[in-house]
Amino acid sequence: MEKTKEPPASRNRHREPVNRRLIALYVSYGLFGFGYVITTTFISTMARMSPTLSPYETAIWVAVGLAGMPSIAFWTAIARRIGNAQVYAITCLVEALGVTLSVVSNSGVVVVLAAMMVGGTFISITAVGLMQARILSRGNAHAAVALMMAAFGLGQMIDPSVAGFAFDATGSFLLPLLGAAVTLVAAAALTLVPARSGEL
Repeated sequence: MEKTKEPPASRNRHREPVNRRLIALYVSYGLFGFGYVITTTFISTMARMSPTLSPYETAIWVAVGLAGMPSIAFWTAIARRIGNAQVYAITCLVEALGVTLSVVSNSGVVVVLAAMMVGGTFISITAVGLMQARILSRGNAHAAVALMMAAFGLGQMIDPSVAGFAFDATGSFLLPLLGAAVTLVAAAALTLVPARSGEL
């Protein structure tokens, strides 16, 4: 007996709805890649070109490295208590604050503190973001991680042109770095997209 084919409309009813939280996370991760590369590209150059900040150039990179070493253990411990999405959003906002402080202050101490905020969050954003993607992927973790990395890479590819154009147009680090801060705030907001009924 010939098997009756299921009508297209019936097949569509069995498809899982698009997980908008996962889509928002992909976009957020791309924005993070954009903002992260602008920050790491310009913060040392800005210090090197500033008579006030140039003595702190080495200290800035030391601060980034020292803050980064315990950051994953610190933030993942908090994530176990309050959730990955919340920690991802918080760390994006902390990094955005660090980026903003680095460009609005001429104080070497403040810029070193800003570098600690950047160093103490960017590795954790990467780790916690990938953890959240695996959770939201509904068992298709490899594809989710691949799309996260593609989004991050796209952000990194777009960044040099946009940041370089902004610097050339203004002759200042203010616009590129504030742009990075805005993208990080947007990345934080996207991570907190509420779940629909039935979503993780």
